[in-house]
Amino acid sequence: AAKAIAIGALRYFLLKFGRTKIITFDMEEALAFTGETGPYIQNSVVRARNIFAKLEAEGHRAEALVVRGAQLDLGAMLEGAEGDEAWSLLVLMARSDEVAEQAVKAEEVSLVAKHAFAVAQAFHGYYQNPRYSVLHAENEDRRAFRALLVDAFLRQMEVLTALLGIPIPDKM
Repeated sequence: AAKAIAIGALRYFLLKFGRTKIITFDMEEALAFTGETGPYIQNSVVRARNIFAKLEAEGHRAEALVVRGAQLDLGAMLEGAEGDEAWSLLVLMARSDEVAEQAVKAEEVSLVAKHAFAVAQAFHGYYQNPRYSVLHAENEDRRAFRALLVDAFLRQMEVLTALLGIPIPDKM
């Protein structure tokens, strides 16, 4: 895990700057678990995976929840304050292909790095709200919707981190 974190820290630090920027590498800044760093991004993916592990440990089949979530009336699930936050995350994730295309056209991988950070930050913001717990959801539909959102996040981040060459450790 330490090697994966170090690789992620170094790669993200170098990739987050535009190609014309002069940088001074700061090991403490690069290895921080907060702020715009590789470990912050890695931690978001590890946390999302842990949500599914906890669901399984509590007797909920995560895969079945995701399937159920995809069958829900998403319009109803996206109403209210939680819906606003979930919608913001979904819209941001939906831009991933567009950002990747822009990065290729501009020959600027920092666009993908910045986008990965923004998606991780939005997920952390959503996940840290105790009212939006997947495990302790008020009903099965809410749990399924939140599991679907976590699954969508994981899929996007696995692609984004692969594009950046950032490995994801099993634990942090």
